[in-house]
Order: sequence, then C-alpha cells, then structure tokens
Amino acid sequence: MKNWKFESVVLLFFILLLQMHLTAQSIQVQGRISGYDGLPLPLAHVQVAPLGFGIFPKEPIAFSEASPDGTYHLAIEDAGVYLLIFSGVHHKPYFMYLHSPEGGMHEIDIQLGTHQYVEDGKWLGVIGHFNEFDYMVKSPMVAETGGKFRTGIKSEEKTEQLYLLGAANGTAIAFPASKYTWRRHEKISSGGYVGLVSLEEEDSLSLRYDPTQLPPAGRQAVVKFSDPKVEKMAQVYRRALARQDEFFRAVSAYQQEHEGDMDGFQFDFSDFFAEIRQQIALENDVDVRGLLYVTYGWLGRFRKEKLDSTVAREALQTLTPSSPAWGVEHYAVMEFVNAAGGLENNEAYIDYLHRMVVEQPMRSTQAWMLYNLVGFYKETDDQKYDLCFQQLERDYGSSYAAQYAQKRHRKNRNVAVGKPVPDFALSDVLQPDQLVKNEDLKGKLYLMDFWATWCGPCLGELPNLKRVYDTFPRERFEILSVSLDENIKTVRRFLDKGTYEMPWLNTHAGGDIKGEVASTFEILGIPAMVLVDERGMIVATGEELRGKRLAGTIEKFLAKNAGN
Repeated sequence: MKNWKFESVVLLFFILLLQMHLTAQSIQVQGRISGYDGLPLPLAHVQVAPLGFGIFPKEPIAFSEASPDGTYHLAIEDAGVYLLIFSGVHHKPYFMYLHSPEGGMHEIDIQLGTHQYVEDGKWLGVIGHFNEFDYMVKSPMVAETGGKFRTGIKSEEKTEQLYLLGAANGTAIAFPASKYTWRRHEKISSGGYVGLVSLEEEDSLSLRYDPTQLPPAGRQAVVKFSDPKVEKMAQVYRRALARQDEFFRAVSAYQQEHEGDMDGFQFDFSDFFAEIRQQIALENDVDVRGLLYVTYGWLGRFRKEKLDSTVAREALQTLTPSSPAWGVEHYAVMEFVNAAGGLENNEAYIDYLHRMVVEQPMRSTQAWMLYNLVGFYKETDDQKYDLCFQQLERDYGSSYAAQYAQKRHRKNRNVAVGKPVPDFALSDVLQPDQLVKNEDLKGKLYLMDFWATWCGPCLGELPNLKRVYDTFPRERFEILSVSLDENIKTVRRFLDKGTYEMPWLNTHAGGDIKGEVASTFEILGIPAMVLVDERGMIVATGEELRGKRLAGTIEKFLAKNAGN
C-alpha cells in the first residue's frame, strides 16, 4: 500500500524548492515613498523600465502605486539591471539604477526632492480636457493681489484633469487640488499627475492658484538602501545622469543665446572624467568598476574629441561582452572601440561585438550591437552585411535599432544626395483642404524642414530659416516646413501665436515622427533638413543645412543652378 502521507510531504518539499528557486531569480523591491518633509504624498508610484536609449515601452515592466502611508512593493520577474522611476505629486521624479543580477529582496526608502520654480509667473497657464491638453492654447493665469493667480475655463467634463504650466522649470505639474490622478503618456518616463477639479457651474470653472500650495523649491531627494553595493552603483549612475542634465541645460541656453547656432559651443567634462578615473583606480568591485567605465563612455559621446585610448582599452578588457553594465548606454561600446583604434583591421573588437549579440542579457543592447556591425560591414563585406541585416530584421524587427538600420544603413535609401525627392502631398496648415505636392515646387531650389512644435532644437533653427528666406529671391528659393506634430490644430495655433515668424509654406505630415511621411523620408530625429534642386533631385542633407552652414549651402546651389 502506498504511503500517501510520505508522497505528499515529498511533493510539498519539491514545490517549496521550486518556489525558492523562482523567488531567487526574481527581484522584490519594497520600501516607502514620501515627500521632501518625510510625510506621505496624496499619490506616488514606482515604475520599472529597461535601461538604455530609446527603448521605453508604452507599459512599464512593473508598476506599483504607494499605499496611503507611502509603502510600496513591486516584483520584477527576471533578475538583472533596471531603471527605477520614483514619482509623487508636486515632486521631481527620481531615476535610479538597480543592479540585481542574482535577484533577491531590496529595501529602498526615498524622500523625493522638489522642483525649481519660475518666480515671475509670466508664463503661468492651465491645460486639461477642455483644450485637449494642448500647451499651445493654455488658459493663461492673471496675477491677483497677494501673489495669487486666477483664470477661467469652460468644459464639458464634470471633473477636469488639470496641469499647471509655467510654475516649475521645464515641466508641467498637477494643478493644486484636493484630489489627484495619474495620467499616462506615450512613454512610461513621461505623463504624471493631474489635479481633479469639479466644475462649479454647468460648463464653467473659475480657478485660483496660490504658489504657497506647492512644496518649497529645490529640496534634494534622500534615499536609504538596504544593500550597500546597490547604493554605490545607484550613486554612480545618478552622478552621470546629473552631469548629462547639466550638459543639456547648457546646450539649450547656448541655442537660445545664439539662435540655434552651435558652432562655438563648448562644455568641459574634464573634472568629471578625472573623478571617474580616480574612482576606477580605487574600486575593487568588478561590477562597480564596470559601471564607472560605462558612465565614462556614456558622457564621452558628448565630447568633440575622442576618449582617452588607454581608458578605452581598459574598459574593453574589464567589461565582458555579457556585462549588464553595457545596458546603461549602448553608445559607450563604440565610443571605446573607436578610441581604441576602431573596428577596421581589428578582429578582436569585431569579435567582441559579435559576442555581445549572443551573450548580452539585454535584447536592446544585442540589437544595437548588430546595428553597429551592419554599419561596419556595409563598407567592408557585402555578405556579412546581408547576414547581419537579415538577423537584425528577423530577430529584432520592432526595435529602434532595426528601424534606424533601415533608414541609415539600408544600401538603397530613398533619401540621399543624387536621388529624386520622394513624391509627397502634404496638407497646408492654414488651408487643410489644399495639398502641397513635390510637382508644385519644380523649377525652384527648396528646403524641406521636418520639425514639430514640441522640439526645442527645431525652434532653435527657425531664426536661421527666417534669415535665408529673407536673403534669397522668392522666385528661385522656397522653404517647405513639414510638421510632425500629431494634430494639425497644434501647428495652426503655434503659427497664430506669432512667437516665431514662419512666412513660408507650412504643411502637416498627417502623423508623428513614426508616421508614413517620416518613414518615407527616413527621418531618424528632428530637426531634419533636405535640400531639393529645381529638377526635383536631392542635393544636400544633414549638418550642412544647420546653423551658419545653411546660408552658404543654399548660396552654393543657387549659384550652381544659375550657371546651368
């Protein structure tokens, strides 16, 4: 007779072993989120995203809303390295590198920091359902006595979801209210909190804003970790992220001051690189050393000069092709390879990239390494080019790396110097029932400017476009701006506002940067410029159409055409 009791105990034992194994391979994160003052927030969240550039999914890997007392718990199915995003009402989001290749439980408590505020209130306004969340038609707020502000809106909603613009530097925040909700945007790192305000009357609402309702400005986040190594690696990542933010702020300020011309821009990273090298020399933990090297290469891509070749070779010797640190920034790999001598005549580095495709734990990094190999073999080996391109499309077809390869490294590109401009029929922004076609512009040299109202660098180029438009004769030269905004109404409102003069042809692509027109013209990012001659042939693209170089390029082709 079978011993059912014994078999049940054995079965239970194996079930427990299996559960322990599964738990060991997952990551558990728990702790408490609070405001700058240590008190619970009206609403707060933790999200988990993959690391790397341009790979944020529409939905997070894991998502947790904090309980009323601020405690949270989330589970990540697979061990590895990730980006944690902590956020709360009226506080700055906090981005954290989480290193946990073996899985396990991590305790992380955080007091969020606060925004810097715009003091004059000049640009204060409100957006919400009532204006389709369109920042171009925000309802402006008028100053009252006592430092308060007011505005009025009309809405068909019983409860409005409202953002406040122009209060915090560089971002919209929730309009102060008694209740809040989370509103997700396309990417998980964006979106955020909106104030919920009930209408006082049937379709109108009077809004008042008191700046003292917001937390004090400029408070720094405070984070406590249960694991010292996780803490150290998170700090390394945060320092690099802070320096990158500093660089982007400097770029934006220089663009505004020099009307988009970046020729004279300089940014000194020398103190950062010296600090990283010193930390590398003192660090014994291989994972921390690896992350330090990657942050060096990450910010190295913003320098005009190559990285130190010695550091580059050290990095490639220290980090294995399977190192999860590469997932922080895939650009660092090629920064180091190029500084160490490049792929040309260097089989060891070519093999390194091939091994990364196989051994890297992050699929996005695998895809980018294939992208790099496609670009290299495009000029050196047709057979290997075909094999790598086919693998990239077959195994990573939906990735940004595959999409970029299609536009940049496909041998028979649609948009290249010497090719005819692709056929187009674009809606006129001011008269949407009228179409502007490529045939309409034959006989003139014309500049196609792909842009969007939300794109800061695009706006920085507009003064350059205005100068060349005023300089060269209308009968021989034209500008055709092609907006990649999702909604044509947004572009019309932008033009009506008149902050920037755009007296040339303005059209709408009927989609965003991933739409059909952007795909046809192989747009990787904006602003993007294409110069087309009087025969309809592409004569210039890229950097020679940016900043101070634009006028000289146009003048050259106008003179060439006059000679013909």
